[in-house]
Formats: sequence, structure tokens, C-alpha cells
Amino acid sequence: MQNKELLKELKKLNLLFVDDNNLIIDFGMSLFSKIFNSTQIARDGQEAMEKLQNSRFDIVITDINMPNVNGFELAQYIKKNYPDTLVVFLSAFFDTETLLKSIDLGIDGFLLKPFDLDKFFATMKNILQYKVELQKQINLLQQYKNIVDESLIVSKTDQKGIITYVNDAFVKISGFKKEELIGQPHNIVRHPDVKSEVFEEMWNTILNKKTWRGLIKNRQKNGGAYYVESIVKPIFDNDGNIKEFIALRKDVTNYINAEKLINDKLQLLDEALLVLVKINNFHNIKLIYDDDTITKLKIRLAKRVRNLLKENFSNIEEYSIQNDIFGFLIENFPKEGLNEIFKKITDNILSHPIIINGFEYYPLIKISYAYGQIHLYENAITGFEEIENSEERVILANGLCAKKKIEIIKNMETLKTIKHALNKDKIISLFQPIIDNKTEKTIKHESLVRIIDKDGKLISPFHFLDIAKQAGLYSSITIKVLQNTFKVYKEKQIPISINLSPSDILIQSIRNNIYELLKDLKPRKGMITFELLEDEIIKFEHTMNEFISTVTELNAEIAIDDFGSGYSNFTRIIEAKADIIKIDGILIKEIDKDKTKQDIVESIVNFARKENKKTVAEFVENKEIFDTIKKLGVDYSQGYYFSKPVLSQDIKSGL
Repeated sequence: MQNKELLKELKKLNLLFVDDNNLIIDFGMSLFSKIFNSTQIARDGQEAMEKLQNSRFDIVITDINMPNVNGFELAQYIKKNYPDTLVVFLSAFFDTETLLKSIDLGIDGFLLKPFDLDKFFATMKNILQYKVELQKQINLLQQYKNIVDESLIVSKTDQKGIITYVNDAFVKISGFKKEELIGQPHNIVRHPDVKSEVFEEMWNTILNKKTWRGLIKNRQKNGGAYYVESIVKPIFDNDGNIKEFIALRKDVTNYINAEKLINDKLQLLDEALLVLVKINNFHNIKLIYDDDTITKLKIRLAKRVRNLLKENFSNIEEYSIQNDIFGFLIENFPKEGLNEIFKKITDNILSHPIIINGFEYYPLIKISYAYGQIHLYENAITGFEEIENSEERVILANGLCAKKKIEIIKNMETLKTIKHALNKDKIISLFQPIIDNKTEKTIKHESLVRIIDKDGKLISPFHFLDIAKQAGLYSSITIKVLQNTFKVYKEKQIPISINLSPSDILIQSIRNNIYELLKDLKPRKGMITFELLEDEIIKFEHTMNEFISTVTELNAEIAIDDFGSGYSNFTRIIEAKADIIKIDGILIKEIDKDKTKQDIVESIVNFARKENKKTVAEFVENKEIFDTIKKLGVDYSQGYYFSKPVLSQDIKSGL
């Protein structure tokens, strides 16, 4: 059938075009309206069914993945109710299951996206030319084969597993020539990492006339590896006997965990250099740019880094690790001067913007690298954790994985100690006196948490609080501290100060527990003080304000803890309605020798006096420090110069 004849025949036909993508619909209408006698559109299978009921169509070209009624359901409906109407599937990719299902439905033709006009006319020509059932089936089988060959890795074997056919995709991915494969057993591409049990299961399945599915790691000719999702199906003769086997595979190597791919490659090398590149503040980038722009940015950034690496290295393989991380495996490299090379790369990247859609983006990257033969990936990934909160942009990560494992083991031991303490009632409170600087008498005690381990030793919170937070046990410790503290208050009727974190106050049940304890004990004003960090009051303003308002109504006082560290602000003290300012220990240590610290503390004291608030100096460790802060006018002192933290039974009288 010549092109003129084909166009003449198509002009006689009425077309229904079904797709849920507006751009494709617009393109289809502009094209098909010139080719067919009439063209109507539907945006899903349901709408197409309604149009089929009201109009006669000779051919339906339809997408597969659509809302409401999909392409398979629509095709089934057409074949049942309008058997003379031709159905052509239009899709970007035809996997094995789609093809098998299409065969069962009797689909007349296939078109691949993006749309190709020549292939369209070729498909139409085939459909019209072989409308007779037998010819149509032959045509379909050839189309199936072509699509399979374009999309999948295909091989056929005889009953003994000897290869009789491979397509070009098989040759390309395996690295073998076609003549090297034909006549060989299929285990020519078997990777030694795959257990024999996998193949035993496969053969048992297909010899029992069933289809086998699975993920297989195969070996390339050069010793490398690739991963395929495989379907192996027996082919039968007219008597139902197995004639041969066909295997259809999809390459999924790029979707396999990058660590596995890198380790596969390392097995072939004596030594390699792994360079991981992380895009800083990637979360913020995602908030600013759309997905298409981010993809372009990452591609251009990776290309630029690769080109810079080529100036110093050869044999570079690129890997996509995570959304914000990509990597390069390098075979030939010098061990000297690597840090300088990578620092120059980070500087170069930052100095030259990437321009996308008129916007200039200056990428800030960090590089973590490791070399050797084992644990390169684990070391390099761990390197980013080491420099996450620092200004360092390059790190040599050799050995960091082992260091991390040691930390994890220590943390697990600490976690066991925490759980043991919670289960055995070994969470205790020590009490450190707060001294009136004028009278040098105790006016209050701060409650400080400790854990007693299995050996009876006291463990300070520095060693366990962070791990408790990570393990979700922090609130249990807080509740125990509150119980201990309020019990001592009830027994001794002494003023007590309790340190609380936002992790405590943000939990409604803990807030309610504090409110109930205060209501039950009805303390006098100043007998119970809650110490809060200034920055955390601002960070969680609404909940903190509600907590402060409630406890002050119940006669508790509020102290701002660690004032003078970070970005302290006098205005925030007023907003927080604090009664007490606890001056951070960093300002108190060696204050007797540091004039600048004295000036800062003096300004805090002067402000507190004008606002009618009291001041407490922490870490008062010796007489020289005490004499200095007393001279500066600080109201109270706390530290080892007066007393270390003690058990409740050792609290001295004199309040």
C-alpha cells in the first residue's frame, strides 16, 4: 500500500483519540484532524465509552495509564461491544506484563511516545493491510517483538538452557558479541554472587510449565555486574509440550542501591578513590525551584564537577547516590595533594554560577572522599556527618566508618544503662545549692539528674541525655526527675529550681503533670523555679508562653538559663517575664582574669537591677571568681566553690 493510498484509506476512517494529557491531546487533534475523516477526543476511558455509545468509530488510539477507566479496561469494553473497531495503544514504555496483557486483549497496534510520524504511518499501514485475522496476528506478533527488542533484554534457550537467540540489548549490556553467546549455556552471564538456589528455583518453576519472575545480578564480559528484573516463560508446541524458553529482562542497574554498585565495582579493583559531592542546603533549593529546574541544576553541576575532576584524574565513573549527593569512582589517582585539589573544585564551583531560566545559582558543595579497597562508601557518607555543622567543605573520610561503629556500640551500651535505670528506679536527683552572695547562705537548690549504673557509679547527663532523646526515653527521665524533685520539696519545704527543655514542655502530658503537681503542693511564691533556655522560648513561643503563664499563676518562678551564650537578647527576657537571669558559665569561667567578661556581666547585672530581676552566676569554682562576681553585683552563686551536687538526705539546713 503506497502512501497516497494509505492517506486515502485513513481519510475514510473516524478516529477517537483518548489521553489525559492536554499537550498530547492538542498535538493529536492538530495532526489527526488532517489525516482522518473525523477526530474526536476523550480525556479518560469513561468519557471514551460514552462517545462510543453515541458515535461510530473505526479506530481508537488510547493511552494506557488514565484516571477513572484505564486503557486496558477501555480496550476490553471495545473488544466486547465494538469488535470491528481497531484499538491502538499509545504509551512511553511497554513492559513485559503490559505486552502479555495486550496480547490477551487482542490489541491491534502499538505506538510509542514521543510520537514519531513515520512510525505512526507505518503502524496504520500495517493495521489496514493485515486486517484479516491471521495477517493481523502475524503483524501484532512482529510489533510485540519490535517493542520488546526496543524496551527489553531478550534471550531464548532450548530445553537444556543453551542460548539460541539474543537481541541487541542483551549484547550491549553483557559486553559479549552475539556469536560468543549463541550456543553457550546461559550461565555464561551468571554472577558468582548469586546463590545456586535461585537458579534451582527458576528451573523447577519453568519445567513445571509456570512463569518465573525475579531480580538477577548478572556478570558482564569484563567482570562487571548489572541487575535485571527477569521473566522466564516456557514456550509450548501444539501438543502442550515445552519447546523452548524465552526470557525478558528490564535493566534496573540504575535503581539499585549505589553502595551495592560501587562495592561491585571495587571487587574488580585493587584500589580506588571515591569522591562524594553533596549540595548544601538542598532542602531550601527544593523550596525555591521546581523539579525540572532542580534536575537541570543537578545535571549541570555534576557535569561541571566531572570536568574539573578530569583535569587531575582519569577513568572516572559517575554514580547518583541520593537527591542531594552524587559520586565519582576513580581508578588512577595520586594520594598526595587530594585535599587541595578538592578545595579548588569547591571554590571553582562557588565562583561560577549555573544559569537556568535566567536565574544565577551559586552552588555551595561539600566533598567527602575516601580511598582504598573496602568501606569507601560507608566512610565517605560518614564524612558528611563529621562536617555537617562546620565551615569545612572537604574531608578525608578514611576510617570514619569504624570510628562511627565504635560510637554506636558505646551508645548502645549507654542506652542499656538508661533502660536499666528506668526499670530499676535508678534515675535520681542531686541538689546543688545556690548561694546568696551577701550572706553566703543557701537560698535555693537546683535539681540535677543523674543515673546510677549497674556498678553503682553516678553518670552525669552529658553522657546520656542526647541518646535518651534519640531513643524516645527523654520524657520518661523528665517525669522521674519531676517526681524526685517535688517529693523532696514536699518533705523538706525548701526552694528548688528545675531545668526543663523544650522536649519536656512541648509534650502535653508533661505540662499537665507539672500543672497538677503545682496545684497539689500549692507552693509559696519563689519556692519552685523552672529554668528555661532563652533561644528555646523564642523558638517555641506559643507553647512556652502558655506554659510560663500557667506556672506563674500557680506561684512558680521562671529563670532564663545560660544567658550570655549564643545570641542573647535583653528584650527577650522582658518578653519571657523571667524572674531570674542565670549567667552562662562561659562568661564566669576565669572572669577574674578577663576584663571583657567582667564588662559583659556588669552590663547584665545593671540591666537586671533596673528590671527588678535577680542574677545567678554558674560555675563559681574558686574564691577569686566569687570575689569578682560579688564585686560586680551578681546576686547569687552556684558552683563547686560552695558545694558539689549532693543527695537529698545530704542537703544542709540553713535556708
